[in-house]
Amino acid sequence: MLFQFNNKVSWPKLRFTVAFLLLIIILASLGLWQLQRASEKHTIETVLKERSISDSLRVGEERLQLPDSEYRRGIAQGWFDNEHIIFLDNQIHKGRAGYHVLIPLRFNDGDGSGILVNFGWLPMELDRQELPRIESPDLRVSAHGVLRQPYQAPFFLGGEESRESSGWPKLVQYVSIEQLQSQLGYFLQPLILQLAPEESYGFVRQWPEPPTSVQQHIAYAVQWFALALIGLIISVILYRRNF
Repeated sequence: MLFQFNNKVSWPKLRFTVAFLLLIIILASLGLWQLQRASEKHTIETVLKERSISDSLRVGEERLQLPDSEYRRGIAQGWFDNEHIIFLDNQIHKGRAGYHVLIPLRFNDGDGSGILVNFGWLPMELDRQELPRIESPDLRVSAHGVLRQPYQAPFFLGGEESRESSGWPKLVQYVSIEQLQSQLGYFLQPLILQLAPEESYGFVRQWPEPPTSVQQHIAYAVQWFALALIGLIISVILYRRNF
């Protein structure tokens, strides 16, 4: 028996046992949580893979459904609105600062609604106040790419506000579809079309793979279980030495 009750509780043994049991339970629970996260990420990875090989989605005036449309291949036909070019600031490629260039593509018919197309990365000019000059097709195009969520707003410390240039072309810190719709005067789809590397126009388009991290979660789970086992071994050794 761990404890002997001779008219009084063996408090040192009790405290020791409870402390190590709690530690082992916590470590094992963290391992199980990481396995659960790995299972969730595996499901996401499977869904994304299915979307990436499914037929291309024809993007038009009908609003895209979130999140089902994200990571699907898409085709959008129309004309680029070259008077309203957007430079997404603070984009790094191979250690060099630059921009992602986004241009609205307005659909062929209807009310002229559109979708933002990400042309890829461009390096920053030596003079930060000077934005690069952009040339894009001025004819009707069929743009192919992958549909992605807009870039989220960053967290600003100390009440710092995002810096956004006035007029066009526009330098922004993040993409707000709602604000751009108000400034442009027409509807934009809630997703951005990342231009496919195979297109003849555009800039650097080495798009990152969707983050899933299944193996990383499994590795974390193994670490937590290993720590729980080590804790169990240490507790047994210390118990035998001291009690």
